[in-house]
Amino acid sequence: MVMDIVAGADQADGGAGGSETGHVWVLPGPQKMEGGTIELSTPPEATTVIFGVDAIDHLGATVVCADVDGDGFDDVVAGAAAFGTLRNVYNRTGGAGDGPNNDRPEAGEMWVVFGGPNLPAVIDLAVNPADAMVMYGASGGGRSPDRLGEEIVGADVNGDGIMDLIVGAYRADGPGDTRDDAGDSYIVFGSPSLRGRVIDMAEPPSDVVVIYGAMDGAIRRRGYSRRWV
Repeated sequence: MVMDIVAGADQADGGAGGSETGHVWVLPGPQKMEGGTIELSTPPEATTVIFGVDAIDHLGATVVCADVDGDGFDDVVAGAAAFGTLRNVYNRTGGAGDGPNNDRPEAGEMWVVFGGPNLPAVIDLAVNPADAMVMYGASGGGRSPDRLGEEIVGADVNGDGIMDLIVGAYRADGPGDTRDDAGDSYIVFGSPSLRGRVIDMAEPPSDVVVIYGAMDGAIRRRGYSRRWV
């Protein structure tokens, strides 16, 4: 089996979105790894680069590979969620995906670009998302946006042979926003029907499992501080 390399560069500029849209690189295997160099300014043949949608989205903050549609090809799953606490301190618009129509600052987004034998050299999610899937965080703005997509894990949760996605929104506020910074997790079940789908957690669909954090302020219990908001 030949494996490809997928790498995120969440502060990279480019595409129609402009500054710090973020990039995800797909490097076709096999690659020689014995102390060699891969120069992405002149990428290897058949490399694909995926650009984020908007400035300061930071696509590629989190990257996972998983075959979520069951077609035998791994898919590229990328968070636009400002991974890393130093990126979360900025008191400015942006820093993560901003939801549909950019009306939820830093709510966070997760994108799935579906794999196949003939990926194009450039996929700009602002221009040619094709059949990509997107998932939007429920709440943005204010001092505690959700930042959906900072954590993403692939696993076959329901045992049907297709990989599912477990997606974290570490600053989400529980049911009805009643548990400040408790954090939410979501399970998106793999299926061929994910192609082209939009999942908006402001109106959670019935086939997405929602797991709410148990208490207020769980973010502080994992070592973060309120002075970062």
